[in-house]
Amino acid sequence: MIRHAFAILSIYFLAAIAHAQPGATAKQLDPEAKEPYRWRVALHLSRHPVFSGAFREQLGKEIRAALQSTHGVTGEIEIVDLAAPSDPANPLWKAYAERGWAALDPSATRELNGVKTHILKIDYRDGAFQLEAKQYDGFCGIVSPLPRKQTTRSSEMLSRVALLLLEPDFGPVGTVEPIAAEPENVLVTLRGHSVAPMGNYVKMGDIFAVSAIRDERKPTDPKADARAPVATFRTGVPFPYTLLKAISPVQDGACKCVILTRWRDAFGLDVLGRNARRRVGLRCIKLPTKETYVQLRLVGPDGSPHPRGSLLSVAGTDLDFAAQPAADDLFAMRDGVYKSARTFTNVACISISVGAGRSQQFPIPVLSDEPIVLKFEVKQEEEDRALYANEVNAVRGRVSELVAAQVALFSAMNSLIDGGKNRDALSRAEDGLARADPTEKSLTEEVKQLRERPLAVDDAFKKILDRCDGQLVIVRRGQKTLGERIEQLKERALASADPAKLEKEFRAKELAARIKEHLNRGDVPEALEAYDQLINLVPEQQDLKDTREKLLAEWTPKDDEHRKSRDTLKTWQAAKTVEEFRLGLATVKAMIEVFVRKRDSLGMRRLLNSFEPAYAALNTLLQATEGTTEDGAKTILQIEDIVAKARLLEESVREFAKKLATPEKK
Repeated sequence: MIRHAFAILSIYFLAAIAHAQPGATAKQLDPEAKEPYRWRVALHLSRHPVFSGAFREQLGKEIRAALQSTHGVTGEIEIVDLAAPSDPANPLWKAYAERGWAALDPSATRELNGVKTHILKIDYRDGAFQLEAKQYDGFCGIVSPLPRKQTTRSSEMLSRVALLLLEPDFGPVGTVEPIAAEPENVLVTLRGHSVAPMGNYVKMGDIFAVSAIRDERKPTDPKADARAPVATFRTGVPFPYTLLKAISPVQDGACKCVILTRWRDAFGLDVLGRNARRRVGLRCIKLPTKETYVQLRLVGPDGSPHPRGSLLSVAGTDLDFAAQPAADDLFAMRDGVYKSARTFTNVACISISVGAGRSQQFPIPVLSDEPIVLKFEVKQEEEDRALYANEVNAVRGRVSELVAAQVALFSAMNSLIDGGKNRDALSRAEDGLARADPTEKSLTEEVKQLRERPLAVDDAFKKILDRCDGQLVIVRRGQKTLGERIEQLKERALASADPAKLEKEFRAKELAARIKEHLNRGDVPEALEAYDQLINLVPEQQDLKDTREKLLAEWTPKDDEHRKSRDTLKTWQAAKTVEEFRLGLATVKAMIEVFVRKRDSLGMRRLLNSFEPAYAALNTLLQATEGTTEDGAKTILQIEDIVAKARLLEESVREFAKKLATPEKK
């Protein structure tokens, strides 16, 4: 199975002779618009009494008639019995007899003859006909990606089954020409379009494989006259990991295609470093693609599976490489195979990266649902970086959880105090302080150790570790405040003289501290509510009323657009599920733009402080997800994608928050 799956990509792994921009060639290939197709089907029937001379002749007639009815309009169809071919000197027949299917592999030394040659092999074993078929196209030098196989027990159905094997690989061929103003696109002029309408065979979204056509020198006799003209022959070799996707209907025998390639310069120098001096152009053939799920088996240069496959991130679209992968475009690894979450139509534009590193692109034709083997090299430094990133991100997740836990502790304690349950509030505060202290110390030590590693100097990791340190400073500050609140609660519990006055003083101090906490987090509505309680407690303090009114004026939305963005912020803060976070994240960018235009520093601060609780919630969802199931693996990839995008947005929010904190120049 792996061998056949690997064969799907074999035409792309071969060295593509002489890459260079199509326009760089001085010669132009004839698209052969008036040339009919020549389709030759070579029958290779095993030695068995069932395959008598009459049987062979009748089978050939039936296959030819079936193909003639569906493709006869495009040209000529010829049936050859390899037991007695009309051209026994044909080098392909000899090579096939010696090497089997390997004889059809692309070769830079095989001369193009313009003929589609399909070899149909039929064995008779255990009362059944075993059929295999594979094609070599003599117009462009490309081989059908894998042998097709079928089995039937009925001799009456044999020609029908053969047709099912042969017909899908009848791919129209064409000549590729550059479009001067559109370097990312090419024009494909289809062969024989003056003979038959090619619009019936090529539709938008269809995929073509591409080959370089070269004129090579024929071997010469050393004794020959040196002044004699140099004899040449024409050959074609496919480009590795380069496809064309039709993006327009066929018109006047041609269609526009977008180039999908792994390479920066799709038709530049090839892996052998040769130039286009002898190249006369580019040709292509339509591939028999389909819609199905895609499976990838990633291996190293030596063909062995990657020992840390979980570090690899795989995503893909069936549009092009410019399209950003959505959540359902992520591949989940299971049993050593990366599997798509949805079906792909015709092509899979695969992006593979190690962790969050630079991705590599692989355009893959979707030909079957069998696992496709891809060679992907993971360098040691990339692996080290990905492992370090996992450690850094894990620590950041736990820091976020600690911050969120502290915020929840203060909220619960405030609710108990508001309800007059001071002893319960004291107990809750002491328990929370005892739990948080060792966690904070442990995380501080982990961050310190991570900073001692060589990769800590990387700007991306440095920012995350700086953020962790900043959050831990906030936690320590909160712990100090919590200790002060605990002492106040203890004093309140022991007080006996003038309890009413002491209660008022305690509440005033507690509310003032609560307002400060809320404003540090950007929780303005909660701060305004605490102001109301404090003013009600000490109505004689006019400065509190003035400060509250100023805060309210600053917080009040400036218009309907501003109000809607504030409401969106509430929705983002209330997210609980992976889907809610994914949808909420899409609104954050628009929210940032509104807050910047309205110079809403308070809203920006509240948005900035919403990320840590979000990370904590996402980390909790991540820990609760079973990664050994297909759905679980997909969910983990979605969470990691959300966190990565959220971090980018968080940095933007942080920069804007700094700018808004600076008074606007008048």
